[in-house]
Amino acid sequence: MRDNTLSQTTIVMRGMLAIATLWLSMSASALAVEWAEPANRLQPMAPASGRYVKTASGYMVPYRVTLSGSKATLLMQPIAGRPAGPNGEPALEPLWMSVFETTWEEYVEYMAYAGIWRDRTAAKARDRKAREEPPRLDDLDAVTAPSEIYSPGIRFEFADNRRVPATSMTEFAARQYTKWLTRLSRHPFGLPTEAEWEHACRAGATTAWHFGDDARLLPRFAVFRTENRRSEGPAPAGTRLPNDWGLHDMHGNVAEWVLPNSIVASHSPAPAPGRQNEAHYRWPLCGGSWLATARGCRCAARDYSELEWWRDDPCLPLSPWWLANDEVHHTVGFRVISPLTEAGLESRWMPVNAQIRLDVEAVLEQRPGGIWDLDRDTREWIDRQRREGKFPVRKPWETESDNPNSGLR
Repeated sequence: MRDNTLSQTTIVMRGMLAIATLWLSMSASALAVEWAEPANRLQPMAPASGRYVKTASGYMVPYRVTLSGSKATLLMQPIAGRPAGPNGEPALEPLWMSVFETTWEEYVEYMAYAGIWRDRTAAKARDRKAREEPPRLDDLDAVTAPSEIYSPGIRFEFADNRRVPATSMTEFAARQYTKWLTRLSRHPFGLPTEAEWEHACRAGATTAWHFGDDARLLPRFAVFRTENRRSEGPAPAGTRLPNDWGLHDMHGNVAEWVLPNSIVASHSPAPAPGRQNEAHYRWPLCGGSWLATARGCRCAARDYSELEWWRDDPCLPLSPWWLANDEVHHTVGFRVISPLTEAGLESRWMPVNAQIRLDVEAVLEQRPGGIWDLDRDTREWIDRQRREGKFPVRKPWETESDNPNSGLR
């Protein structure tokens, strides 16, 4: 019995050592990339080394975006476009895609706006001289803040590490995050379409997974469920090997919200597929999650949200920002893209049908301050708030003693 215990311990130690070695090698690889500043992401000449994508406008290179007043940084890799395919595959424009899935470190920055903007709205309401009309959802600078998260202990169950992918948000919330990120960084961001996501995942491959057809290699690239075991939750972003274009976790970890191809192709919102009474709750996801099988993590695999994902919501109307089904909310996240041009950008942000609009507007009526104009004056005001440490969201990986002046919203 003792020999067997020692053997199991040795196996565990070897596994931990292998993971640590893999993490260090990937960290060194990321550090080796020369990440440009956003203003230099498109260069007139090909760089002497590293990845780049040649376009008619110049050479797209990897770049980084640091969120204003925050330590959170997005790393973006250039992705080549492609012509239309013989089997109906849509033509794709070049773009940049985030190296990692959106993490809690990044998403809580957006969540913070719910509290601080509500407080500012309340202060304005007390000032009789400030009786401004609230912005409308369709306004170019208007962004909605996510509603206050309920059951934060459950929602943040796996968020004890700032690098764990953010989960539980709806497709609408993910879209609004990209609009917020666009206005904050002054560079275009959105969700990828199904075709854009799969093209980036494959990185030129035509096999089941971006590394080939041998499922035995999948544990090197994905956090997923096998016949013998399943993961206990999503892993910190980037703990598995990337594809040939430098993108991590394209297979497994969390399933990623994507847009139907028709939305960007037509530059206008379009209803998602599904039965008429549930169409606005049915949206595509790619990549599979930590609960998916190897087959569910293939490049071509798709999943779709269902009305059941909202049925456990204790609020009416159903939250446009948060999923409520305990079986799926820890499995759904997203990653962002930045298009080379801004054509069709607004269609990546807007609600797709009347029902979502009604839900959003109903919640905003009950929650003043849930929508704001993220214009220049507002950005400067927010920067001041950040510098003074007034953003009222405690990071889920912090304890009260780490940040005693902040409340969990």
